[in-house]
Amino acid sequence: MVTTQVAEQSLDVDFDLVVTDLAPLAQLLQRAGRGHRHSLVGRGHRPTWAPTPRLVVLTPTGELPPPAWGNVYDQALLRRTRDLLAEQADTPVAIPDAVTPMIETVYADLNALAEQALHDDHRRAGQDAAYAAAADTAAIPAPNTLTDLYPITDRDLDPDLLTTRLGADSARLLPVYRVDDDATYWLDLQCSRPLPMPAPGHKRLTREQVADLARLSIPSPATYLPDGSDTAPPAEWNKTPLARELRLLPHRVLPDGHTQGWQTERHILRLDPVLGLVRSTAG
Repeated sequence: MVTTQVAEQSLDVDFDLVVTDLAPLAQLLQRAGRGHRHSLVGRGHRPTWAPTPRLVVLTPTGELPPPAWGNVYDQALLRRTRDLLAEQADTPVAIPDAVTPMIETVYADLNALAEQALHDDHRRAGQDAAYAAAADTAAIPAPNTLTDLYPITDRDLDPDLLTTRLGADSARLLPVYRVDDDATYWLDLQCSRPLPMPAPGHKRLTREQVADLARLSIPSPATYLPDGSDTAPPAEWNKTPLARELRLLPHRVLPDGHTQGWQTERHILRLDPVLGLVRSTAG
C-alpha cells in the first residue's frame, strides 16, 4: 500500500514493514505504530523477513525540506529528527520508554537549546509564537471566566483561523453544472436538481440540504480554485455555516453529454465520475 500521511493516525491498519519519508519525530512514531500493530496468533503469521517491527526512514540529502516537498513540515524539526535518528541508527527504539526523551530532544524550546540553537530553531520559535497568538484570538474562554454566553458568540471569526491543523490550506469544492451559457447552476449532470435554497421565511438551509451538499462536495487545496463571483456560493447560503464555506466548481454540459471543466490561468479542474477531481494544464 502506498499512502499519504492519513495512514499515520486514526486508522487501525497493520503492516509487516513500514517505509516512510523523513518527517518530524512525532509523526514517525505514529507511523511506526502501524507496523506489527496486532498479534497474529491464530490468524496467520509474519513473513520470515519481518520477524520484528521495523520502520525504514528515507532521508533526503541536501537541504531540508527538499523543494518538491513544499512546506508541510518545519525545517528545524526535520533536521533535529534526522540528527537524532543518525545518532541512534544502530539502537532499537523502545516504545514507550524511549519516546519521552526523544520527543524532548527534538521538540526542545530555545531556552533548553541555549547556544546550540540554529537559525531554523529561532524561526520555528517565531512561528510557534505567531500560531499561539492566532489561537488566542479564536480560543473559547475558560468556563470559570464566563458569566454568560455572549463572549463566545460576539466575534465574527475568519473560518481560515479555525483549521484543524496549523498551516492547513484546503477547501471543499461543490461541482455544479450549467447548459451552454445559461447562468443557472444545477447539482447534477442532467441539470434536474437546482441548488437548494432556504425555505420561505427561513434564513438557513435544512440539515438534510446541508448533508446533501456535504456528500456532493470534494476536498481540494484552496489554491486550486481562485476566489471569484462564479465560484462563490449563493448569497442565500451565508447564514448556513457549512454551505457558506463551499466553493462552486462550475462545469459546462456539452451537447454530447460530456462536461467542460473550469479553467483558471494555470489549470483546468473537472470532476471525473471514475477518477474524481482531475487537474490538467490549461491550454
